[in-house]
Amino acid sequence: MAGSDRSRIANRLGASVALAAMLMANSCADFAHTNPFDPAVPVTLTLSGPDSTFAQFDTVRFKVTTDPAYDYDPPEWSLDGLVRLDNNGTYQVRAITAYGSEPTQVTISVKIGPRTATKTVTVTFRPKTLQVRNCADDSRNVTFTALGPQSGMALCTNVLDARGGVIATTADVPPYTLAARALDTTVVQAFARGLTPITNGTSLVVFTYGPVSDTVNVTVKQKATWLTISPGICSTTPLSIGQPVQLSVGAPGFDVYHTPLVDPTLAQREGQDMRWQLTWYDSTKAPPVNVTPLGLVTPMATGDAWLTTTSSTNPDISPLSCFIQVR
Repeated sequence: MAGSDRSRIANRLGASVALAAMLMANSCADFAHTNPFDPAVPVTLTLSGPDSTFAQFDTVRFKVTTDPAYDYDPPEWSLDGLVRLDNNGTYQVRAITAYGSEPTQVTISVKIGPRTATKTVTVTFRPKTLQVRNCADDSRNVTFTALGPQSGMALCTNVLDARGGVIATTADVPPYTLAARALDTTVVQAFARGLTPITNGTSLVVFTYGPVSDTVNVTVKQKATWLTISPGICSTTPLSIGQPVQLSVGAPGFDVYHTPLVDPTLAQREGQDMRWQLTWYDSTKAPPVNVTPLGLVTPMATGDAWLTTTSSTNPDISPLSCFIQVR
């Protein structure tokens, strides 16, 4: 074999060996991972949506995005504290009663393949409406017929969220407290827990609870319950036969809690409707007196008798009795 042929063969063998060595070296190199199915591939999940809710039955929506794009597996949503409406990240706040405290934190999580993202949401209930009502008839109108602290009235209070959920019934949920203010303090005193009537008249009372308020219409119209008999002869001054006495009923008058009437003419007006009758005497003897419906008492014989007067028009007026002695 000629020397030139041996040289060409040697060169070719050397090139082949170098190529094989290069291929082997490249096969052992650490190439970058690009297969998204590989857990080592850096795919970032971002979970977006509201940080808070403010009313029961609110609908909230969350969205998950990946970087780089990864749509080979469907998102798997999970949560605590909310109601799932679909499989696309839509949830609903439960009724207020479902949450033991306020505010409450719930966790939303989503999983795509081997990767998971989470988000914390604060469930809180924002006051939207204040309702202050007369507990008896659920109205904004309050009428008092007597005065004084003992005639005060408690009111029913509800603090509502935007969807009518009752946040509080006593209006004592922090950070707010209930406050009350009467526009005419000579008529009524207003407290967070109720109202106390002072005198006859009308007034608006404004209740506030943080950013919300409500108004109650107050009317004070004292009614007579107890009246006074005059002259004061009952049980004290014996009458003489043949000497008539005119009994009347009127002032001073009192309401149901024995508070004096601020309008003395009311007692006089109510007294005009009182009617008298003889209700007891010793039936073995002649009646000691004769009494007309309008209260004219005529002594006719010695003895004792009870007279009673009742209102002919107002059942709220308490009956009165008078013990008469004829000597």
